[in-house]
Parts: sequence; C-alpha cells; structure tokens
Amino acid sequence: SLGVRVTDSIIALQLRHRQMDLSCAVFMPESHLDSQSMLSWTEIAQLVGLPSETMEQEVSRSGPLGAVVAYFLQQKQTKNAAGTQTEEDFSFHSESLDLKIEQVERAYRRQHPSRQQVEDKMMAYERQVDANMRETLACEVARQRRILEETLRIEEQEKYRALLEATRRDMRADCESRIEEMRARMEEHSNNLIAKEKEYEAKNFELRSRLLD
Repeated sequence: SLGVRVTDSIIALQLRHRQMDLSCAVFMPESHLDSQSMLSWTEIAQLVGLPSETMEQEVSRSGPLGAVVAYFLQQKQTKNAAGTQTEEDFSFHSESLDLKIEQVERAYRRQHPSRQQVEDKMMAYERQVDANMRETLACEVARQRRILEETLRIEEQEKYRALLEATRRDMRADCESRIEEMRARMEEHSNNLIAKEKEYEAKNFELRSRLLD
C-alpha cells in the first residue's frame, strides 16, 4: 500500500543519510522496496503535505525522519504558543498519522489507478509465487522422505541378508563338524570290530590246533 511505501521510503532514506548501507541493504529487500518503488523526499513531502522546500536544511542535517519529527514538534510548539489555530490546521494535527496516510493513499489511488492495479497484480503474483514455492518445497520434502525410507529399507534388508548368510555358514560348519565326528566314531567302531574278529579267529585257530594235537 502507499502508506507502507511512504513509511518504508522514509526509513530507507534515513538509513542512507546515516550511511548505514548494510542495514539499508537488508531492510529494502525485506520490505519489498527497490530503487524504482522507493519514493524521493520531494514525493514524500507532496504526498504527506509537508513544506519540502523549507525543510531541506533540516533534511540535510538530520535526515528525512529527523526532519519530519522536527516539523511536527515545531508545529506543536507553535500551537501551544499561539493558543489558537484555524480549524483546518487543528483538524490536520489532531488526526493520527495512520489516518492521514490512509487519506493520502485513497487520493493517490484515485489519481493513479493504473499504478495501483500494477501493484495489486504484483502482490497477487508474489502470493502465487510463494504458494508455488511452498507446494514445490512440500513435494521435494515428500520425495526426500520417500528416498530416505527406501534407503533405510534397503539397508535393513542388507543387514538381515548378511545375518542370514552368517547363520547359514555357522550351521553348515556345525553340520560338517558333526558329520566328521560321526565318521570318526564309525571308523573307530569298525576298527574295533575288525580287531575283535581277528582276535576271535586267532583263538579259534589255537583251539582247533589243540584239539588236533
């Protein structure tokens, strides 16, 4: 709105006057203000109804914000000293700054309808861009979440596959160990059986020899 532009322009001009370039460089983008949309001191004075020519010295010394404050302080002192003033002056100074800016804004809209339409379109475009950015960001976050979940699932599968392979190797080694043990026992039993058969045959041969003698 025009009131916001007037206020932001005064602040930006004051920062430049104080040579606060870094603060001005941060303030202007955050307030959506650029060199084309920022109002000059002459334009601000005309819109608000200030005597820009008589305030040039104060503007050069204290900056636009200081000049505005000094002007209204001077008007208040003049009012207190004189004790009376015209109804128009009283009406102007009794109104709040927000109400005055609102009146100026309505007048400016009547005088510059096309510019207001452009500003409305720009604001609608900014809102659309913000909505698109939020939607794109939400889609990207959802995509990254799906990728993360899929990665975790694959890692979990690989972990269980490795555990299963290790268990299978351990079971195979255990089975092979038991088979070797059983083979050793069977071979031992077979050897014992052969030895007993040989011993039985020797005794039988000795017995037959005795019987023949």
